Amino acid sequence: MLDFQQKSSGTRAIMEAMDGCGAKKAVLMGLPCTKKWCRDEPDRPFDCLDDNGPCYYYPYSDQMVADAWMALPTRDRARFAPVMGGFNPTDLNAVEHVTRMYDKYPRMWRGVGKIVCRHDYITTMLEQHETPLVNHPAMKRIYQFCVEKNLPVLLHHNSDRTTEGSGDGRWEYVWEIEQVLHEFPDLKLIWSHAGISSRTFE
Repeated sequence: MLDFQQKSSGTRAIMEAMDGCGAKKAVLMGLPCTKKWCRDEPDRPFDCLDDNGPCYYYPYSDQMVADAWMALPTRDRARFAPVMGGFNPTDLNAVEHVTRMYDKYPRMWRGVGKIVCRHDYITTMLEQHETPLVNHPAMKRIYQFCVEKNLPVLLHHNSDRTTEGSGDGRWEYVWEIEQVLHEFPDLKLIWSHAGISSRTFE
């Protein structure tokens, strides 16, 4: 629903696009991070790759998704499955944000996501000192919450490096996904693009 400046064309435009391609229902999500407009850039960046400025996590995106969904008539609400993901996946406090948003709108949220873990460009643009990993201790607290609430988790996590490796057909980071699935066998995990992106090597 939102771009890298946390702007939106609105749910009406989204539904018109859905009608145009015959989609009856859709997942409604924000964007967990936003792009900083740096002082040496004359124009506001629109996309994360528009300039060398960093990105940062933007929790209010979840509130904007909630506000947009709540503003819809009942018949239109049924077309969307709102999810939340505006938190730092390396922060052990992240589950507190998820819990607060879930308690605030207990019958609205249909899942948690799209969580940005290993990502081509965004990972290096975020102003953090830890790599966001799918098996990070902070994420494990999120998974436990989702298992307890029976919520699916949607995440982006590259399956392989973004630079040329040995070319042996081995995916460098699949083991991190496997570790999560072994530790949380009841977790409903949706792996965006099955770990493939424009820059994964294998």
